[in-house]
Amino acid sequence: MAKTSPDVLAHLEWLGFVQPTGLVVSPMALTRLGAILNRNDRDSQARLVALVPEETLEVGAETRPYLADFQTFTREVLRWSWKEPFFAGTDDCPIPDELRHHLDDYEETLAPDFAVADRDPKEGACPWQLVVRVLPKGQDLDHPVREGGSYEASPHARLERLLRAVGAPAGLLFNGDTLRLVSAPRGESSGWIDFRVADMVQTAGRPVCAALVMLLGQSRLLTGTPDKRLPSLLAESRKYQNQVSEKLAEQVMHALYELLRGLESADARAEGALLREVREEHPDEVYHALLTVLLRMVFLLYGEERGMLPKDGAFLGHYSLVGLHRRLSADAAMHPDTMDQRFGAWAQLIVLFRMVHDGANSGTLQIPARHGVLFDPDRYPFLEGRASVGVRQAGERLEYPRIPDGTIQRALERLLVLEGERLSYRALDVEQIGSVYETMMGFRIETATGASVAIKAQKKGGAPTTIDLDALLDVEGKKRAKWVQDHADRKLTKTITDPLNAATTIEELHAALDLVLDKAATPDLVPKGSLVLQPSEARRKSGSHYTPRELTEPIMRTTLRPILDRLREEAGGPPTPDQILDLKVCDPAMGSGAFLVEACRQLGDVLIDAWAAHDARPQIPGDEDEVIHARRLVAQRCLYGVDRNSVAVDLAKVSLWLATLSRDHAFTFVDHALRHGDSLVGLTNAQIAARDWSNEEPLDSPRYHKLKARIDEVVILRRRIREAGDETSDWELRDLLDEAEHKASEVRTWGDLVIEAFFSAEKDKARRQALGEVAMQIAAGVESGERTRLDELRRVEPPLAPFHWELEFPEVFERRNGGFDAFVGNPPFLGGNKVSATLGSRFLSWILNSHRGSHGKADLVAHFFRRAFCLCRRGGVLGLIATNTISQGDTRSTGLRYICENGGSIYQAKRRMPWPGRAAVLVCVVHVAREVPVRPAYLDGCEVSMISAFLFHRGSNADPVRLDSNRSVAFQGCVLLGKGFVFADPGGDELAGSLSDMRGLISRNARNGERVFPFIGGDEINSSPDHSHTRFVISFGQLSLEEAEMWPDLLQVVREKVKPSRDKLRSDTGPGKHGRKWWWQLLHPRVKLYKAIESQESVIAVARVGQHAAFAILPSRTVFSDQVVIFSLSSRAAFAALQSRPHEVWTRFFSSTLGDGLRYTPSDCFETFPFPEDWQTNTALEAAGQAYYDFRAELMVETGLGLTKTYNRFHDPDEDDPKIVRLRELHAAMDRAVLDAYRWTNVLTDCEFLLDYEDEGDDGSRRRKKPWRYRWPDEVRDEVLARLLELNAQRAAEEANTGDGELFA
Repeated sequence: MAKTSPDVLAHLEWLGFVQPTGLVVSPMALTRLGAILNRNDRDSQARLVALVPEETLEVGAETRPYLADFQTFTREVLRWSWKEPFFAGTDDCPIPDELRHHLDDYEETLAPDFAVADRDPKEGACPWQLVVRVLPKGQDLDHPVREGGSYEASPHARLERLLRAVGAPAGLLFNGDTLRLVSAPRGESSGWIDFRVADMVQTAGRPVCAALVMLLGQSRLLTGTPDKRLPSLLAESRKYQNQVSEKLAEQVMHALYELLRGLESADARAEGALLREVREEHPDEVYHALLTVLLRMVFLLYGEERGMLPKDGAFLGHYSLVGLHRRLSADAAMHPDTMDQRFGAWAQLIVLFRMVHDGANSGTLQIPARHGVLFDPDRYPFLEGRASVGVRQAGERLEYPRIPDGTIQRALERLLVLEGERLSYRALDVEQIGSVYETMMGFRIETATGASVAIKAQKKGGAPTTIDLDALLDVEGKKRAKWVQDHADRKLTKTITDPLNAATTIEELHAALDLVLDKAATPDLVPKGSLVLQPSEARRKSGSHYTPRELTEPIMRTTLRPILDRLREEAGGPPTPDQILDLKVCDPAMGSGAFLVEACRQLGDVLIDAWAAHDARPQIPGDEDEVIHARRLVAQRCLYGVDRNSVAVDLAKVSLWLATLSRDHAFTFVDHALRHGDSLVGLTNAQIAARDWSNEEPLDSPRYHKLKARIDEVVILRRRIREAGDETSDWELRDLLDEAEHKASEVRTWGDLVIEAFFSAEKDKARRQALGEVAMQIAAGVESGERTRLDELRRVEPPLAPFHWELEFPEVFERRNGGFDAFVGNPPFLGGNKVSATLGSRFLSWILNSHRGSHGKADLVAHFFRRAFCLCRRGGVLGLIATNTISQGDTRSTGLRYICENGGSIYQAKRRMPWPGRAAVLVCVVHVAREVPVRPAYLDGCEVSMISAFLFHRGSNADPVRLDSNRSVAFQGCVLLGKGFVFADPGGDELAGSLSDMRGLISRNARNGERVFPFIGGDEINSSPDHSHTRFVISFGQLSLEEAEMWPDLLQVVREKVKPSRDKLRSDTGPGKHGRKWWWQLLHPRVKLYKAIESQESVIAVARVGQHAAFAILPSRTVFSDQVVIFSLSSRAAFAALQSRPHEVWTRFFSSTLGDGLRYTPSDCFETFPFPEDWQTNTALEAAGQAYYDFRAELMVETGLGLTKTYNRFHDPDEDDPKIVRLRELHAAMDRAVLDAYRWTNVLTDCEFLLDYEDEGDDGSRRRKKPWRYRWPDEVRDEVLARLLELNAQRAAEEANTGDGELFA
């Protein structure tokens, strides 16, 4: 175990004394930055003691020592000089306006009394590092008060609001007896430390006084380098704490493996009786049960340190987890060899879990009954050694599973000790706990089929994968590395592959893989027949990425802004409490509840403001403050969530319980609102009534009225749950929900059966047949066993878990203007080409059927955008995270285009945002309003008049239109379908022959030269310095066989080399039928191409696939391969237009990609492109194209490099050859000429060397750096794209009106 440094221990000591709430400073971060505590700072303490009056301050029934004057204290103890301009709030330097925050709704302004400047503020940061509020002596820092206006809030809440409004890093509250240091960064949870005068005057409190001077002394605030000052200490502490949560998540995941080993050892001691039933019926219940144990343990550690569990000696000595860890650690130190033969700790855990669920009332030991599924003993009875049938009985004697004490000690060690340092759960906020929870999601239980080991994940945050070494041993040596990569997504280095290939025994395999073994997951070989944890396919490939508060806070705030503005307008002032509590906010892929926690916080704050503004503050229970009470009301009434992973539902509940945890209340009841199901798979009530996924039952039909009557009953029951007060017990709420579920059950079963019919077959005919059977089944009455069978389908992988939104949340849709007020979230990222492979072809068919007009290649996130939009009410909004593809191609068309063309408007978007933390990925955040536009709109922080589906500030939402003026200009080259047409060196059996053979044929008969043409493909264009051809091809054009007989030598070559393979083609397909019948012709000789260029000596061409869209001018009497795009253009002006950056950015945006390259498609890249008007008479454009082309051609010949290598040099930031520099200058001049031809003289042509990035793929691949490109900055590129889209729409409209289709008119 690593030894903790004395400097870190010193910080741990004083922090343990003051018990911070949340995070302010981290011991490790302080030590790293050189903030070392002087534990024996007697001078500072003496100066402080000298300032304390003899008389004490009476605060309630207490008397406390106090400081009489803040400024005197800071001068004498903190050594503040109070000199201008570093200190504000004095006569010489008043508080600046930038530190004042006006609350319009309350006619009140928040402002500090004093402030300390930041000598070296970062660009855009607040220039003040510390703001101070001086309060009346003894004033309660947490009790709500009014200060002149109608805003009722505690001094602490006021300071937090001020800090977030002005962006100051820290605040200080002073009331004489306490100095509270507050850190409340925008978008993050707050933390604070109370420095009590009563503590600091004690000898034992000397380190606390020293810590206050260390943090707030003038030497810390105003001297030294910026990285050592207070703002840096706070920022680095938060950064380190994020690292702590990441490391803790990994340790907790390994604790899961530890518990599995312990449970399996207990099963072995019970001769298999403990787990026999669950292994046979639902083996994944073992994983869910152990996950629940860890959730309980983390929850309790958080609750213990937050003061939510008893602090009396009985609890701390006999029940607390920290105490248990302390005792087990002592046992392990004394008896290290027998910890796995000692038992009793597991029984203590079970007793503690029951006490939390049921409550305890014995003398000073008082624990309220929390209830909730997390601690429910009947959910996984085998954890207590009980059978699965029946429920626990009072006084029932239990034979607890004999799980070793060593298992519990090692699991707790992973939860409580990090790199040798005792972890503080008090400093972790709910989001960080959530990230720990989410790491454990996405596993299943399997039985090892051979000796097995866990392989470390390739990527950070990934999960280890267990592989079967017996199966690997059977694989041929040289194929083993690929087998490991296929089964564990782990690439192996040569150091591993050499011994791996040579291994002949299990032991040798085990040794060869040593460097990639996850020994914390599997310390030893796992025997055949043992239980192993295996990550699901999605978990294995994508890792675990919890949405941090840095994203959830601003997204939630921006999403709520138009809703709250609307409520203010309706109320004629601040929103009322009833308006707030009537809001409905949903996350359709909630994971472990990050967005719901943030919604709970923000709506809770708004509710508190509403109470104050309308003088409607309710009676707050004694164990809660108004913040917790407000959050509990919001969680129960306003928040909804859905996830297809049932574990996620439990995690989200726990996250909300943590956010609303009070000392004496049961867990906030949210079972009615957080549900398991697939947000994208479900029916409307009208579809359920119609028994059809494509049609809806008329709303006035008897069948629909019958269904509606049932739903109305459900609405009444669910309303009683939402509006229940403190007097309603958890059991009563559960009974109400059970009754509501019972009433909805039959209708849900009807809907699920309809869904099952769709998923039962690939073809529509078979589906319809199954649907007919379902209709008869429903008419005859559904048997009770059907519900059980349908529930089993929710457990398979991937699950079929329909979620009928209108049925499950009827109170949301049955109200006037039904639907959700807001959707927020981070839907799963899954590339369009992976949806079918990962979730099944029938799932893809379902979402395409549900979202008419959508595309099969659209990313999954587009369907979440669309579903959320359709479930919003009029005036509703959504704020969702997506990859950058949300504004591109089929994904844009399926999602944002549909939304913008059906009443939606984008009111804020941020593009290309780097994901905070370790998940290196760029994302977009998009906010949409339905039917009620929100103005102004903001794109990347800039105010704009509109935002299109392309996430541009101008232009259309639709795909660009193919322009008539561009038709029949760009052509794909010829498709040969037979190498036997080609002469090349070296020759071969498949080719027509070598170049020598070709020359012999022409020498024998000169007429043969009439049908042998130069052959050019993409390689000649991209790789040859002069684009010269080295291959030739026989082409008879469209001649008949009889006409081709005029060249018998060539025809004989084709008959021998081509016809045999053509004869093998299927005759029932288009290409096969044509190829067999006209075997002597090229499959596609491109007659229209050669007709278009017959009068030209040269043409412009580009390789269809390449790293760069590089155009060349080539002779027209050439057969071009199908890997070339040819343009019936040859002027240098045309070349300039095509090679310019406006056309390049258009091409890169609308072409498909192939690896790092582009695939140039005429229909997408050329026919839609709006060229400049009157370009052919623009002499500047002709001259610029000529100069660029000639210089490039000369450079390529001189260097012997083709287009690809030349442009690689062009884009290389380290390349400073004068001729490459000149080529860049000529390119800029050509761009300028093209932009001027568009009359876009205000667009700058300055380029930068910039990196593009691939977003993290749905396969979990890391964000990958693509090659450098010398290109326009993103802002310029987006501006030009937006103008081109606008021009395309304008040209298309003109052509539609005039019918003018002349090229470049």
